[in-house]
Amino acid sequence: MLNKNRSINASSIKNFLIFLAYWAVFFLYHRTVVYDRLYLLIIVNLLILAIFLVALYRTILAFYIFIFLIPLLNTVCLIIGIRNVNIIFYLFLGLFLGFLINRFKEVYEKIYSPDNSDAVRAGDSSRNKDGINEIIYDVDIAKPAFIFIIVLIISAIITIYRYANFVPLITTRFYDLTVNHFGHTSRGAITWTLRYLFYYIAGLGLIFIAFNVLKKKRDFYVSFAVLLFSSIPVIIVGLYQKYFDAGFGNISFWINAGRINSTFTDPNALGSYIILLFPLFVAAIIFLRRWYLKIFILVLLLLFVYLAFLSGSRNAFLSMVISLLIFAVIGISIALRHLIKKKIKRPNTSAFLSAGIVVLIIIILMSAFLGLLIGTDVFKPVTQLQETGNLLLDRISETAGVYYETLKTKGFYKAIEAISSGREILWQQAYYMFKDHPVSGVGQGAYFIELPDYHRKYHRGFHLIDFAGNYYLQILSELGVVGIVLVLFIFFLFMKKALGYFLGKNRGGALKKDDWLLAGLVISFAAMAAVFMLGPHTNFIEVQFLFCLVLGLIIAYIKVSNKNQAVNLSASNAALTGSKETSKGRLANKCKAGPGCLKVGSLNKIRFDTASVISIVFILVVFTATLSYSSVTDLSINYKQAQYSYENDYGFYGEEFEDGGSFQWIAKDASVVLTRGGSKIIIPVKSVSPADYKIPNFIRIYIDSTLVKIIRVRDDNWHDIEIDLNNFMKKRITVTISMNQSWVPKDYGISNDTRELGIKVGKIRFEE
Repeated sequence: MLNKNRSINASSIKNFLIFLAYWAVFFLYHRTVVYDRLYLLIIVNLLILAIFLVALYRTILAFYIFIFLIPLLNTVCLIIGIRNVNIIFYLFLGLFLGFLINRFKEVYEKIYSPDNSDAVRAGDSSRNKDGINEIIYDVDIAKPAFIFIIVLIISAIITIYRYANFVPLITTRFYDLTVNHFGHTSRGAITWTLRYLFYYIAGLGLIFIAFNVLKKKRDFYVSFAVLLFSSIPVIIVGLYQKYFDAGFGNISFWINAGRINSTFTDPNALGSYIILLFPLFVAAIIFLRRWYLKIFILVLLLLFVYLAFLSGSRNAFLSMVISLLIFAVIGISIALRHLIKKKIKRPNTSAFLSAGIVVLIIIILMSAFLGLLIGTDVFKPVTQLQETGNLLLDRISETAGVYYETLKTKGFYKAIEAISSGREILWQQAYYMFKDHPVSGVGQGAYFIELPDYHRKYHRGFHLIDFAGNYYLQILSELGVVGIVLVLFIFFLFMKKALGYFLGKNRGGALKKDDWLLAGLVISFAAMAAVFMLGPHTNFIEVQFLFCLVLGLIIAYIKVSNKNQAVNLSASNAALTGSKETSKGRLANKCKAGPGCLKVGSLNKIRFDTASVISIVFILVVFTATLSYSSVTDLSINYKQAQYSYENDYGFYGEEFEDGGSFQWIAKDASVVLTRGGSKIIIPVKSVSPADYKIPNFIRIYIDSTLVKIIRVRDDNWHDIEIDLNNFMKKRITVTISMNQSWVPKDYGISNDTRELGIKVGKIRFEE
């Protein structure tokens, strides 16, 4: 009993620390938001409180509300004409905190419940009376996801520290410096890095919530329905923009291009939404039994497809073609298997006709794609269509025409470049970042910030500052080979579990009509994974949540189905053997549905064997060391500003004269970019201060971001500090001087001078 109480107390302390850390992150990040309207501040924070309270008492209802709101709140600030506030992200923070407290509350209630007295006596405080963990995760997916989060956090910490110019190691205080040739500053770069760190973790958090709160098929059906019905406001706003007010929640750039964004950040984000939901509409039509529901969803689907044409998103069109092809292949395989199984003596004319039509459509679509790919003249007329007046069709026709003509004259790779709309340079820059930093990349979220300097280095004159134009290349450039391997492995696990589920049930002849909903989710995931080749769409937070919601629904459905199958199997065995053993807990965590079943673990049991721990630690150490090294060398602010011709001169005051020579007072920290004129640099310094410090003045001198000399000054004479530059090969160098003491003349009644003064620096010179 004593050990049990100690375990509970330790768990209580741990949970308190989790809540404390969570609230610290929430408030520190939330305080950076500027609300230009008081009423928006009040409304948003009331919404956060409301969804937190609902999640606290009924998490599943808060989950449904959040799903419905994901697509709808992204243009609120644009509509009222103020700076953007990421409302949906803050609502997620409220949802997640409510979920955590709700789960922990249930655990403790179960621990002290009389019905759970046996579990308490056994010291098992992580299970309820049914034996199911209150806070659970999929064992296989959680491990790489956990490692990925650690990599993200390590990368973000080092990257943020780099953009802060390693305060207080190089400078004694934070300076908002210019960090790239485009003019982005330290504060903006740090905020950018933090934002996308939270986006990644929030997406994984939504998967975690879905896996825990969806416990029955009914919960899954409701979530699926809410996700589809949330498209109705999106469709309405899109049609309103098209026919009544193009500027409603849209910007002039997209208005002039004739593209709508509905309730999304921009038309490309709307296209990503269409990519994810289109397969779900098709799956719902197949799944529903009542004809009027099928017609209702079909009408929504047709309006949804029309919305895709209004958005002008070629990615959305491509994904719809991919999704239809996958559905067609699945449908044909099911039909053929059905015909073979039944051994039909007289052919079913309608079945064969339907299969023939589907096969014909597939052949036409595949032939068109291959025809454009290899440049056959059979499909040349498709590339020369006259303007139809529809933006999407015209963009597709134009793209196909440019590709076709370039393919004939310059080859495949040049054709891809010609239709990439500048993406090929963004792809190349991502490759260069990876090539320069293969293990760790340039830092989490740093592609956008490092891009201007890479343009300066490799493509002068190209000024497009954007994301990488390819999800996988962006991960590769920011997190290196470590990050891309983890992401691809996580994607592989999701697909493996889904396909394993279908194969397992297919072998047992247990596939049901509701499995079409899972098929729709898997096709949605596959379509988005394919279109990731053309853009990192999850950089939009609404798309990140929707994509992760699809992943969460996939594993939640498999979990629920496996649990039901395990319970049914237990009941069957009990009936055959006369046994009364029907424990859900022991069976729910066993593989009963083939290779796609989920092994469920409790929150406190993410464990690795010794070999895995050693390997993971080694990888993390190498990752940390390589990113740290590159951050203090070629990625550091001091190195890059001298390399790419922008300057962060600070701390040097105006020129003054003394004893026939000139000097400058400097502040406690000072930095200047100089052009080399020799193999060594001479820096004259003189410490003059009325302050009676007990500790001598230590002067630290950095070349770029490397500490080259520390000088202790005990007198008020001039001293020439000589530094060898043979280890610094660049033509321009950044010299930073920092010290541990400073003083203000006004404070000592010497003058009204309020400047912070450190030391006097004479004319810096170079010698061979």
